[in-house]
Amino acid sequence: LANLKSGSYLRVAMMYLWSSSPVLISASTFTLFVLLGNTLTAESIFTALALFNIMRFPMNMVPQVISNLVETKIAGERIHRYLLSEQLD
Repeated sequence: LANLKSGSYLRVAMMYLWSSSPVLISASTFTLFVLLGNTLTAESIFTALALFNIMRFPMNMVPQVISNLVETKIAGERIHRYLLSEQLD
């Protein structure tokens, strides 16, 4: 029960970080932009936010793609071992 509780807390923390990452990335980008001596205008803000929104879906798919690649590699190795194994009577 303790493991389930700690796992649930970890899952909630990861979901929070995952869902708040677009806001954190936008805020840090704009902060760095200003710290480098540039001035923020409505044009640059809206353009950057539109680009961040476009990049959100591909960035969300990266972990899924990595997971699928690992599963495919493992399945391929299992099939390879099975096909090369000796026959049993």
